[in-house]
Amino acid sequence: MVRGDSHYGRPEAMAWCERKRIGYIFGLAGNAVLLRRVGNLAEDAALGRVDGEADKVRRYGELRYAATSWKVERRVIARVEAGPQGADSRFVVTNLNGLPKTIYEKVYCARGQAENLIKAHKLHLASDRTSCTRRRPISSGC
Repeated sequence: MVRGDSHYGRPEAMAWCERKRIGYIFGLAGNAVLLRRVGNLAEDAALGRVDGEADKVRRYGELRYAATSWKVERRVIARVEAGPQGADSRFVVTNLNGLPKTIYEKVYCARGQAENLIKAHKLHLASDRTSCTRRRPISSGC
């Protein structure tokens, strides 16, 4: 499986994965067409927030979409959030099967969460490289 942010989601990369039967999920920059197509999700999320469902309310959906640079329609998953800062919509394009929420949260966001943990480790522990190959490093270093 290939996972990448939107700048990796080129039509050539998706077509290559499809030809090779490789699963992929790429971030997809939002645009006016996509935002219009998820308007009902945004409205539902906003109403859920107003009704007190939660401080941040998320809704997930999917649609078939073809950007002008694509030769075929592809599966796009939308995550729409209504929160204190307003509405936020995110999109991914994928050929994976599964529920939109599961694909977005468990597959696409998993790598981002791992990166956040690595950044936190480096920041809070002032760590850098850990290139020692010994099982028990000696006090003077490796």
